[in-house]
Amino acid sequence: MSLILEDNVAARVSNHCILGFISVIVPFRLGKGLFLLKPKQLLLVFSLLFGISLSRSQQAVDVQHYDISLDISNIASQSIRGCCTVQLKSQTNNLQQLSLDLLEMTVDSILIDDVTASFTYNDTLLRISLPQTLNQNDTEDIQICYHGQPVGDATWGGFYFTGNYAYNMGVGFTSNPHNLGKAWFPCADNFTDRATYDFHITTVSSHKAFCNGLLQGTTTNPNGTITWHWKMPQTIPTYLASVAVSAYTSLHDTFRSISGDSVPVILAAQPADTGKLRSSFVHLPDAFAAFEQSYGQHRFVRVGYVLVPFSGGAMEHATNICYSRALITGGLEYETTMAHELSHHWWGNLVTCETAEDMWLNEGWAVYSENIFMEKVYGRASYKKSVRQNHKSVLQFTHIQDDGYRAVSGVPHDYTYGRTVYDKGADVAHTLRGYLGDSLFFACIQSYLDAFKFRHANSADFREHLSRCSGIDLNSFFDNWVFAPGFPHFSVDSFFVTSNDGSYDVTVFIRQRLKAAPEFFSSVPLELTFISENFDSAGRTILFSGRCGIYHATLGFEPAFVAIDIDEKISDAITDKFYRMSNTGNFDFEEALLTMNVTQLPSQAFVRVEHNWIAPDPFKTNVPGLHISKERYWKVDGIIPGGFTANATISFDGTPSLSTGYLDNGLISNSEDSLVILYRPDVKTEWAVHPSFTVNPQGSTANKRGRITIHNVAKGEYALGIWDHSRPVADSQVVSSPCFVLGTKAMDGEEEELQFQIFPNPANDSFYIEFAHPLLSDVKISVLNLSGKAIREVSLKPGESRLYISMKGWSRTTYLVTVTDANHEWVVKKVMVLN
Repeated sequence: MSLILEDNVAARVSNHCILGFISVIVPFRLGKGLFLLKPKQLLLVFSLLFGISLSRSQQAVDVQHYDISLDISNIASQSIRGCCTVQLKSQTNNLQQLSLDLLEMTVDSILIDDVTASFTYNDTLLRISLPQTLNQNDTEDIQICYHGQPVGDATWGGFYFTGNYAYNMGVGFTSNPHNLGKAWFPCADNFTDRATYDFHITTVSSHKAFCNGLLQGTTTNPNGTITWHWKMPQTIPTYLASVAVSAYTSLHDTFRSISGDSVPVILAAQPADTGKLRSSFVHLPDAFAAFEQSYGQHRFVRVGYVLVPFSGGAMEHATNICYSRALITGGLEYETTMAHELSHHWWGNLVTCETAEDMWLNEGWAVYSENIFMEKVYGRASYKKSVRQNHKSVLQFTHIQDDGYRAVSGVPHDYTYGRTVYDKGADVAHTLRGYLGDSLFFACIQSYLDAFKFRHANSADFREHLSRCSGIDLNSFFDNWVFAPGFPHFSVDSFFVTSNDGSYDVTVFIRQRLKAAPEFFSSVPLELTFISENFDSAGRTILFSGRCGIYHATLGFEPAFVAIDIDEKISDAITDKFYRMSNTGNFDFEEALLTMNVTQLPSQAFVRVEHNWIAPDPFKTNVPGLHISKERYWKVDGIIPGGFTANATISFDGTPSLSTGYLDNGLISNSEDSLVILYRPDVKTEWAVHPSFTVNPQGSTANKRGRITIHNVAKGEYALGIWDHSRPVADSQVVSSPCFVLGTKAMDGEEEELQFQIFPNPANDSFYIEFAHPLLSDVKISVLNLSGKAIREVSLKPGESRLYISMKGWSRTTYLVTVTDANHEWVVKKVMVLN
């Protein structure tokens, strides 16, 4: 389902539950408000507050079929009346009593084999005594006749009477459990019990009823009403059962399935809305084709949408999607919602999450399907933009709206329909595609949907099936991305190149940092892209684990730039964009949150900008009164020719507002005049105030909002800083130091003692390390292979300056030598190659 809010920041889901029960019986205080609740509403309140499930029917039976006959001819009365015959199969021996869910109705009678059965009912659970004991696999038909005014959820979902419309939305956001089939018929109301349906819905002659499945016929009754008979032959859970009644007309079409079958399409709307409906749904055939191509054959008997006056979004009732009239404008601005709901015919309707805690299998994949729709209809660039926008939103807002960083699986009840499930779920789906590659991804997704069709599954089922299908152990992926919160962050600390008989040996030092994740991610397939000054390029994929890593490659050209995940296949804590620039002008790096005005461009440039959603490295030496952001920093990198001149503009916003994600609220503690831009060209260099920038307040230097223009932008890292002597000198930061820092140039002052040379280099069976001066303190020396494993570790004492290393029995390859002074946080390294 989709929830559309007018506030575009809260794009899909409300962050808080508002109890809307107003009565005159029992006062109940929640926060600052006073609510007057009926006793049975108090039961629901307690279920919401304390997680008590008051309407969960027992699993002693498996319902095979529902035959629902309802009179909804008097919409003004906001009531329904009728009977439901439940055909069930016993799951156990000696069954003498069964329970069904039914919410706040009046039960008129219950018949079993034409005999009146005894029952008890507490407005949520209907307990029925069986006239004879059932054993396992015994079947029984039970007819329950009832009437009443069906209820809605406190915030979203349930049954609605609006104007001349009557319709249901099958889940409730705050209801516990969320399933609301029980709002209009007695049922086993959960995600796992699936059944087929017959619907016999009576309306006034001017109205039509639309339900799941195919229309079997109509009957005109003696009183002038009409009974509409719909039949749903495929099994669905109760929350996907649907009825909608109004003065409808319908639009008809057929889609050709990849199976060769013709799939009927029915769009129901009031006559005044059909023109706009046609225009807004012009890409529905493309969405159908895109999802069949991506996910496999459409398995239901039709595609159907029915318009309702619901302002909060849409609900994916199988073959009869309830769709808000507000989304039908005649334009295409909401067509991704149309695609989202159709994708539920695969994600949720065909294979249903086993429990609400795994709702990401329904909703996260439906949001991701919006991206698939964009890719198939508008191209790969539109897909990447859609993914990038969603990822930026996840990093900026999701943890705020969901009250913390959460795993997509195992979400608590209050966040079942939160942004973690929807938006981060889509992020995870996109990342899974990056892990597997397109061929395996789509083949194994189709295999999973086919294997579990018309069944339920959980995240472990999903993991095991994809691992078997792909031949790739996905335990690490699910442990990191699905079962744990937070994000990884990957960066190139440094790299160096050595010439080797016409080719080039490249050694890359990579660091992983974490954003709200409990442990380092492992076995992450990272794509490295190497680009030369002449724009030659090559790619390599590595499996990365842990905090630090070293990668070695041999290339046919000398690279000047190394990028991680330039195609944005992994949703880590970075949003980025690049341009291949041939002309001067303005370049919007969009989700990297930076614009650049290029004024001089002597030759082509390749410029990549990253917005890093983690704290920058702290100062190596604290500067009294100067503070650096703990939230984010930018990196500008690429192939940038001499003479390149550009200004870059970033925005800051420290207002304590959800609309900004509170990004700079913790940094801006005084006047905006105190803001500075901090810059360093590489990770081994200390942060310094950039020599040329302009702060442009918006309206006031006290409103915490404005822009900063960085003049003469160059390659390197940029962070927001502020002068504030009232704050502690050293704000605590938990940030890992760089893994490796190249230090091959002469250093000033006390660091000069660590300058050393390796000879002979290349070496044969031994080499020497010699320092420029006798050491003043203990020094640790490590020789590493190109996987980062220490082959030899030794120490030199103060006063010593030379070390002999034997290499007998070593492999003939490149090694790294790291020299660490205990008084310094940086590491010096050199390379040697054996003959």
